[in-house]
Amino acid sequence: MGCLILIPVLRLIYSFFTKGESTKNIWFYEHPYPPGYKSYSKTKPIKIEEFAAEKAWWNNREENEFAWCVSIEEIKANGYNLDIKNPYQ
Repeated sequence: MGCLILIPVLRLIYSFFTKGESTKNIWFYEHPYPPGYKSYSKTKPIKIEEFAAEKAWWNNREENEFAWCVSIEEIKANGYNLDIKNPYQ
């Protein structure tokens, strides 16, 4: 499994690919910031405990307010642009 981290100005979004297989779908997960955070920085780094929601979601992946799946056909139609907004926001 590979992971590409896209770090826009306001959101931390992960996209997931399966290594060694042709890509059929790409999962995106928008990591929510902890209360009081607007972004991560050197003085406010991300902590391993903050990945609890992603770990719980991983083995039973379903779309929700933080996670969405995009087909390779949609990616191709978009010119392979992975800047895909969260459809639930």
